This record gives sequence, structure tokens and C-alpha cells, in this order.
Amino acid sequence: EEGDGKRASVSRTFGSNLHADQASNPYCSQWSSFSAFTLANSLEAHRKHVTDVCVDNKGTVVCSVAMDATLKVTSLKDGKQRRSFKVRRRGLSLALSSCCITPDGSTVVMGSWDNAVYVYSIQQGRILG
Repeated sequence: EEGDGKRASVSRTFGSNLHADQASNPYCSQWSSFSAFTLANSLEAHRKHVTDVCVDNKGTVVCSVAMDATLKVTSLKDGKQRRSFKVRRRGLSLALSSCCITPDGSTVVMGSWDNAVYVYSIQQGRILG
């Protein structure tokens, strides 16, 4: 399904690197080849390599994590960054390796290279627990 421009842009960006929970997300699709696609939009939010991205079930928010130990929450409607959070533990900032948004879109769960899992409240702008 081609879908609208937003759906196509998101799908083309994330391709086959989807989390299992995003298989049912209508804004994400798996593609077998990127050769026929052109870049529709890009966000330059991180200072180091991006390690993972996820899109909420409504297709309105994208979250990304990177080697710079930051989580970025960005609106897909206007491209503006809504939240930025640098994860620090015991004074260290270790790369974040994965992220996933809960089905209700309120929380981001992140994995880190320090073998920790962090639960971040988008509304509160902080790590929970």
C-alpha cells in the first residue's frame, strides 16, 4: 500500500529495521528493497550515530536514540523537537542502543550499552522509577 505521503516517508525511512511491536503499526511497513526510494525528509538531531528509531501508533511522534546517549522526541507533524534527554548513570553517559514507544504513546523504553533499561515519561520529561 502506498498510503499518504507521511506514511510512505516513515515507512521508507525505517524499512525492515522494525521492532516486533511495530509490525501492526499502520505507519510502518517492511520493505524488501530501498533502491526505488528517495529521501523525503530527514531530521538531524543527534551528534553521534543514531542506533534506533521508533514511531508511535498514531504516526505523529518519532523517537530516536544514539551513541551520544540522548533520546530525542520529535513531532512528525511539524518536524519540531519536543523533548531531548541525555541519559546519565553514575556520572557516565553511555550510548543508547534501542527504543520503543508504549502503545498509548506516553512512555519510551530504552536500552543502553551499560546493560540497563530506562523507562522515560514523555509527558513528565524524566526517567521513571
